[in-house]
Amino acid sequence: ADYGQNADGSWPVVPFDTIHLYPEYTVAKYLKAFKKTLDGGYEVVIIDSITHAWAGQGGILDQKGRVDARGGNSFSNWRAVDPDFNRFKDMILNSPIHLIATARSKADYSVDDRGRPQKIGMAPIFRDGIEYEFTVVYDMDLQHQASISKHRTGALYQDRKLFVPT
Repeated sequence: ADYGQNADGSWPVVPFDTIHLYPEYTVAKYLKAFKKTLDGGYEVVIIDSITHAWAGQGGILDQKGRVDARGGNSFSNWRAVDPDFNRFKDMILNSPIHLIATARSKADYSVDDRGRPQKIGMAPIFRDGIEYEFTVVYDMDLQHQASISKHRTGALYQDRKLFVPT
């Protein structure tokens, strides 16, 4: 089917299927849903949102909190949940189909020379560095304008200029 723009310049809604995930948002649920899409012959998958696997009920941070509640060293307790994070990351890196993911965002800060926090932009609500696992990363504002913050294609360089994805 041709899903080009309508005569009025708008874009049609393309038919799609959904898999709803409900709490607990475990990595195992995400992996199972992703396997269903592969088994179903889909060419593109959109995960909206990966943030739940990190910060949602039953997500990696929730599981880490449960491990911490049992005691032990908070730093070494990451060993209990790192395998889940690595499986999730491997799903992204080794996807044989196109994988598009959204993530909720939060203000990102750094500390200036005087020790005061300075807002430096937005960051995904997920483990630091997750954006490096994707080929292209867009930052979207509330007006649905995007800027490319990271890519490794060479073909999409926009020098952080705002544009509306089509």
